[in-house]
Formats: sequence, C-alpha cells, structure tokens
Amino acid sequence: MRIALNGYGRVGRSFVRALLEREASGWQAPFQLVAINDLGKAEDILYLTRYDTTHGPLLEPVELLDGVLRLGTHTPVLLEQAQPQDCPWREFDIDVVLECTGVFRAYEDARQHLHAGAGGVVLGAVPFDRADDIVVYGVNHAGVDLRERVISAASCTTHCIAPLLAALNDAFGVEQALMKEVHAYTSDQSLLDHVHRDLRRGRAAAQNIVPTTSSAIGAVQKVLPWMHGRISGDSIRVPTLNVALVDLTLKLGKTPTEVELNQLFERIAEQSNGLVGFNTEPLVSSDFIHRAESAIVDATQTRVQGDMVHLVAWYDNEWGYANRLLDLLAAVADQQAT
Repeated sequence: MRIALNGYGRVGRSFVRALLEREASGWQAPFQLVAINDLGKAEDILYLTRYDTTHGPLLEPVELLDGVLRLGTHTPVLLEQAQPQDCPWREFDIDVVLECTGVFRAYEDARQHLHAGAGGVVLGAVPFDRADDIVVYGVNHAGVDLRERVISAASCTTHCIAPLLAALNDAFGVEQALMKEVHAYTSDQSLLDHVHRDLRRGRAAAQNIVPTTSSAIGAVQKVLPWMHGRISGDSIRVPTLNVALVDLTLKLGKTPTEVELNQLFERIAEQSNGLVGFNTEPLVSSDFIHRAESAIVDATQTRVQGDMVHLVAWYDNEWGYANRLLDLLAAVADQQAT
C-alpha cells in the first residue's frame, strides 16, 4: 500500500518518527511512505525530523537528497502544494492520504484528496463536520473500508477514553460519565495573548491554565453509539509541552470496589497488546513522555464514593496517537492485501 502524508506538524512528524522507531526494532510496515506534502522548505523538514524538543534527537539516520527524504526503507518525495486538489496523488498512485494539516478537516475539503487521485483519506483529527466513519484502533477498526472514503482517526483523547468506556460497560455497565481532559498546550494556542476564535485559547499558553472544549465528547459517541447522551465534558489546557490525562467520573450499572476496578484494568493492560497501560507508581506527566499506549490507567487515583466511580488515565497525546495511526494504516494495508 502506498501512502502520502499531508501536513508535517506535530502529528505528521510524530507519525514518521514512530514509523522509523518501530522499523528499527524489527517491525516491517506493510505500506510505503511515498510522499510528504508540506509548505515548509525541504531543509526545514529535514531539521525538524532530526531534532525535537519533546522527544529528543532522532536516533535513526535521515538524509535529504534532491528533494527526497531518505527514511530507512522509505524515500518520500517532498512536495509543496497548498491545496489537496493540486497534489499529484494520481501520478504517485497513492492508496491512502494521511491528512495531518489540521486545516482540511471539513468533509468536502478532505475529499479533494480523492478528486486528486488518492484511493482513500485518513484524517489525523476529529472532523469539523462529518466523515464517512470515525475509527478508534482497538475499539471499532475491524473491517474499516477506506475505498473512496474519508475516515477520521478521531483524536488522542478519544483513543484514551473509548477503550476504557468499552471495558467498563462490558464489566459493569456505564450509565453516565463526566470527563475532564487535562491537556498540554498545542500549536493552536498562542505564545502571547492574541486574537483567537476561542477567546480563552487566545491567551498566552505558557502562562495560563485555559478552560476550553474537547472534540472527544462528540467523537466517542460516534465510536460508541450506546454512549450517546450519556457523556459530557471539556478540556483544560495547561502550560506543559506534552502528555495529557483524562479524569473520568462515572455512574455504573453495578458499582465495583476500587480493588475490582484496578484488577479489571490491570488484566486489560496485560491483554491489550500495548494499547492500554497500567501504572501503580507515584508518577507525574513527564514520566509518560514517549509512551505508546492509548491510555495508561493510574491505579493510585482510582476512587469509589457511594455509587460514583473516579478514574484517571494518562497518555502521550503525540506519541500514543501517532502509534495508533500506524496501527490503523497497517490494519488497512493487511486487509487490502487479503
């Protein structure tokens, strides 16, 4: 399967780094990264691939030669097209475009990749309006069809809460849930106070705790339709570079003890093939940088009060999500090969 990456920001670069790190450990991707489209200059792309403040210097070799990045077994051509419809996907015989600009999240905008010749589109974000499907790897990805379709891979937070809610519902039944997402600031925010469609997000990100909305609430109700009308929540952006947590308060059909809850998620962590982690140590956010799980349940924060249950799960909002994009594309490639 031949893929192209549109947008080389935090998600795009994390995806490439995760791909290289996995392949260096012996994993063989069932797809080829054929092209990277970004308005940045080739030298800037090379530099930002090699060096990263959050995740450190790239350990795998990378070179730039005649407009082509040499990334292990992958040699993507670097393009500089501003609009999806102008990308040469038909010429490059692209099966799937991974759309990571954060700009073309409206359905019709994303479909321009199809008009340019791509076989399918995976949005590396929650769509602004709609998608043909919203998929969380490990929850509802089986049998996903990308042919002439725009699929959203939801968000890092959706990937964190969806497997937890699914497990809780199977074990005890979920009646109601409230979510508070505590999230590192992102490039959507401002270094200094600035105009923004969300007045609070326009305030200086490195100096403020910023209440805002979370797209995960709508997305998780699409991924888990039985959660429709049962969950609400929002987000707080905090002055850190990376890592987030979700704080879940739930009313379950059957109220477990704290021990039973932790035993459930310890067992799930052992069986999830790296999708869910389990922590019993007194750790802080920086200890979870570069963790590849979608969610890491913190057993030290599990509480039960009356018929209310409280859970905390950590996640590296960049690295965990990048690894799920890899998993999703690998699953699609394997499916197309059969």
